[in-house]
Amino acid sequence: MSIQKMFVFLHDNYILCKMKNSVLNRYKSVFAMLLMLVAVAFAGCITDEETEVTPECYITGLTVKDIKSAYHQPAYDGSDSVTYRTISGGTIKFHIDQLKGVITSVDSLPNWTDLTEVYPTFSYTGVIFARKKAYMGDDMYYAFNNGTDSVNFTHPVEFMVVGSDGISTKHYWVSINKSSIASDSLVWADVKDHNLSLTDNSQLIVKNGQFYAFTDESGTLKVSTSANAKDWTTPATLTGFAKPIDIQSVCIFKDSFYALGADGQIYSSAEGTAWTAASAEKAVKLLGADKYYIYIFDGTNILASKDLTNWEVNGDKDIEMIPETNISLISYATKTNTALQASVLTGLTSKNTNAATVWYKISADDELTNQSWNYIKVTSENPYPLPYLEGLEVFPFEGELYAMGAGNSVFYRSSDNGITWIKLTRHILPPAAVEAGNHANAVEKDGYIWMAQRLADGSTAVWKGRVNKK
Repeated sequence: MSIQKMFVFLHDNYILCKMKNSVLNRYKSVFAMLLMLVAVAFAGCITDEETEVTPECYITGLTVKDIKSAYHQPAYDGSDSVTYRTISGGTIKFHIDQLKGVITSVDSLPNWTDLTEVYPTFSYTGVIFARKKAYMGDDMYYAFNNGTDSVNFTHPVEFMVVGSDGISTKHYWVSINKSSIASDSLVWADVKDHNLSLTDNSQLIVKNGQFYAFTDESGTLKVSTSANAKDWTTPATLTGFAKPIDIQSVCIFKDSFYALGADGQIYSSAEGTAWTAASAEKAVKLLGADKYYIYIFDGTNILASKDLTNWEVNGDKDIEMIPETNISLISYATKTNTALQASVLTGLTSKNTNAATVWYKISADDELTNQSWNYIKVTSENPYPLPYLEGLEVFPFEGELYAMGAGNSVFYRSSDNGITWIKLTRHILPPAAVEAGNHANAVEKDGYIWMAQRLADGSTAVWKGRVNKK
């Protein structure tokens, strides 16, 4: 037996159960003398080996095996649906601080990573390796099989490496970091020290990268603009209205604002300050616009126009389900053909207070491809329609539709053009400070959701939120 192997034997039997410092000091000299006697006794056994006995004991590298974790996703009813995700161990890199004896992962792993059963493999100098049991008050070291034993890394774990002299030791605290923010969660920040002032009747719109806030102050339209949602400019006067306009009807069509006046007149404005009559056609509701058409409800049908001069019927069925309030029209290119627009119209109607009203169409410049509006009926085959939410706000974000209202405490999300809606009970939620009661405005810009609301104390709050993708 070589001295090196003898050292391993002795350490396994005498060192792995580390004693309290006071006890260890008492037996340290005895143990050293024992090692010397063993070295002398076995000196004749190493003539055929070139074994170097050194005090060197360093961890020089660390890798881990792939980590498999349960990932919880919301089902349509808001409950959890569990799938499994695997993080490649080869992508997890570690930094070793030899001076401090600290080893940490370079990047934070996703929040959902399960660190309770990780298989680490250490590269090190020395002959004996052990780890400390990771709970408070434990002073014992336990044998560790490098590469085959699992370790719970939910908290830092102390490891010990022993030199080939059997005496020298070095300790390392090893930790694997993971994000404190849940993956795919929406993280909100206040836009502080802004000068925006909204009333309860307001709307937030983005045009050409610029924020526009339309608000009604005692029947008078006020328009504020900003590039950063913090510094807002509000012109002293607006021109061109014969009567007040419907704030909730303001929409963008072909790079201009359009709005419905109280007299049924449709007005247009390039920047929201100087308005002019835009069409001879009168409307009961201005429903919104997509890339190709602007839409109105004339009391009988849905009409569509490319130029606000020529109007054609674009929906004449289920007309009683046309939204009356909280109207949103959202359009985006279809995934299969960028020349086609998927257009979704949502809102509330007194004809059905059990669910919001949702309409859908494919919009195209080509008249043969362009479709009429179709009301998405609420049937027993679809138990997850958009709920009837007071103060309903629907907006797009990262290719999906989101809705909020009622208590303003949760989002609903649709990934199928408004047909089914999932209630999001965690992660993707509105700002914690948003208040129930008042309508909250939301828009998408630069990869953020921007939200503004007039609070109960009369002040205005602005937030921006972004999804954590880790």
